[in-house]
Amino acid sequence: MTRPQRPPEAPATGSLSAASIATGAGSAPKKQESPPLGIQGLSEDAFALLENASDMIFTHDLTGRITYLNETAVRLTGFSKQEGLAMNIVDIVAPEHKTQVRETMLRKFEGEPIYGVYELEILTKNGARIPMEVNNRVIYKEGKPVGMQGIARDLRERRREHQALLESENKFRALAETAQSAIFIYRGDHFVFFNEATQLITGYSAHELRTITL
Repeated sequence: MTRPQRPPEAPATGSLSAASIATGAGSAPKKQESPPLGIQGLSEDAFALLENASDMIFTHDLTGRITYLNETAVRLTGFSKQEGLAMNIVDIVAPEHKTQVRETMLRKFEGEPIYGVYELEILTKNGARIPMEVNNRVIYKEGKPVGMQGIARDLRERRREHQALLESENKFRALAETAQSAIFIYRGDHFVFFNEATQLITGYSAHELRTITL
C-alpha cells in the first residue's frame, strides 16, 4: 500500500472580516509551497492516519479558503483535492446552512468560546445532500488565529438505523395493541409499556399500572 503523500499548500494569507468570509474573498488558489494549516509537523504515520480517517477532515484559512481535505472528504463530496483547494468551505454547504457556518466561523475567529458539535448538510459535486455532524477548532500561530481545522461525520447510516428502530417499534406497538395476551415491558421499578389486554387481564387501569412499583 502506497503511503499518502503530503499535499503541498500555501500558507494562509488575508485578514479576517465578515465580508471576506461571506464572499470567500481571497479564495483563489496560490502557488503551494508549504504544508496546509494544521498539518505542519505531523509525522508520516500521523499524516497517513489523517488521510485514511473514516471521518471527513479539513482545514481552511480565515477567509474560508480550503487548505486541506483528506481522502474521505474527497470521496464524500466527489470533488478532487485540486478542485477542493480552489473552493471556499461555504461553497459545499447547503444554502440554508451557509449563514450559520459564516457566523460560527466569525465568532470563533473573534475569540468567542463555542464548543460542541452541530449538524448541517453539505452538497456533493453531483448535487446530492449529505447530513453531517461537524466539530471544529481555531488554528493559532504565534497567538493569532490563522484558520480552522474541522472534522465532519456522515450521519446517513446513523439516521437509517434510527429510522429502522422507529419502524420496528411502531410494528411492535401495532402487534401488541391488537394482541389478546398481556404484553408489557417492565424496566427498573415501573412499567414502560403495556397493551390494552394487560389492563383487561389484570383489572388495573392505565393510570394504576403506570404508578405501580415493585
